[in-house]
Amino acid sequence: MRTCRQANSLSYHVPKMSLTPSKQTAAAEDAPTVKKRPNPSDSNSRPAKKQKVYTSVPRTRKGVIAMIQSWGYENVEEASKCAIGGLARGALKIDFNAKLDSIAWKGVCEYCQHPLQTTLRALLDQPDSGIDYEEGSPGAAIVCPNASCGERYYLTCMCANDAYPTLGKYHKHCRECPGFGMCMPDCRFSHCNVCHAKKESEMMWQSIARFRDANNAGGLGQ
Repeated sequence: MRTCRQANSLSYHVPKMSLTPSKQTAAAEDAPTVKKRPNPSDSNSRPAKKQKVYTSVPRTRKGVIAMIQSWGYENVEEASKCAIGGLARGALKIDFNAKLDSIAWKGVCEYCQHPLQTTLRALLDQPDSGIDYEEGSPGAAIVCPNASCGERYYLTCMCANDAYPTLGKYHKHCRECPGFGMCMPDCRFSHCNVCHAKKESEMMWQSIARFRDANNAGGLGQ
């Protein structure tokens, strides 16, 4: 039989009392709050990249493409290489507020003497070959606004900083040549395999100069 002394020597386990839900809520409210730092790897926490503001035209093909892309021109792979070269070499006028809608070139219609003009966007969209001349040159960037005339012109040789309007038959910019490429005086010409040779390149430009002199003497397209 167990005595009282034995009973008193026994240890009793008293369970810890857990806080009631209401007390847990109160304790959580009293605890100090720790502000979570933004994770540098979280793209949402990074500041937005500031768009570059252009005040002059880059002199490289890569730089010009980056500029027109920042202005919203999307189809850069199909953009006229002649126009891109013309931008880099200063043949086209740019209003840095108007951007793609800049009046990039002004001239006069050879047939009716009416003033002509075209935008940078139209020149970038202009094909590098006027092969559509038999269909009326629908791809030409310049259209005479005179209702009784309506002649369509391609702006050629922009890449050589010597831009002038011509009929589609006489516009061809070689897209296969390195860099900005080069213009040739007939849309039926194909890529010149000797374009890397300085002598041949000079001969090509001499041919273009002779063509232009004859063209100016006899009237455009004659």
